[in-house]
Amino acid sequence: MTTQDYIDNNETNTLKKGDIVKMINCVEAQVNQDVQWICQTTSFKDKGGDDVVFLEGFSGYFLCEYLDKIEVQWYNLIQIKNLVFTQEFLNGNVSLPDVFEKLDFDKYSGNLDIYENGRMLNCTVFATEQNKEVLSEVIQDFPAFFRYQEAETGRDNRYINIACITEFMACNGLGYVKYNRATDKLYYDHKCTDF
Repeated sequence: MTTQDYIDNNETNTLKKGDIVKMINCVEAQVNQDVQWICQTTSFKDKGGDDVVFLEGFSGYFLCEYLDKIEVQWYNLIQIKNLVFTQEFLNGNVSLPDVFEKLDFDKYSGNLDIYENGRMLNCTVFATEQNKEVLSEVIQDFPAFFRYQEAETGRDNRYINIACITEFMACNGLGYVKYNRATDKLYYDHKCTDF
């Protein structure tokens, strides 16, 4: 029986894979006060009967009673900026376009740092309603975009930039995007399919 088989057969569902947690009321919590952890597995009963879960980047499993699940507050811009995304999250019911929809584009601008599987996505986001629609449409097929970007730039850390978005859309007949620094807006034309 593999470790995953054991976990599947002994799930407690106190915490789910992809949940974001922080440590509380233990020695580790004092050392990792501001650290957010991603649940690598769903919680399960170990052989001693304790409710435990594996955390990404932590050796061994951890007792659930010393973990506090963090609920995402979409209106909290600081929390959005430091939010942790997992592949499980991105493949679930919430898509990146949905994430962009929840951002307050009137108040938030600049770079949005997202950690996915321990790698940083630096999404350039601008404070205009029009840009939200553009980014949502581009990122709907984000696996294809990342493959394209890696082939074009050699980057494997999934750094997203306006130039690559523009090229990706133009090369795939999705329209043309141009950033105007004077107005701080992205301009999007469905009919234009080349540079």
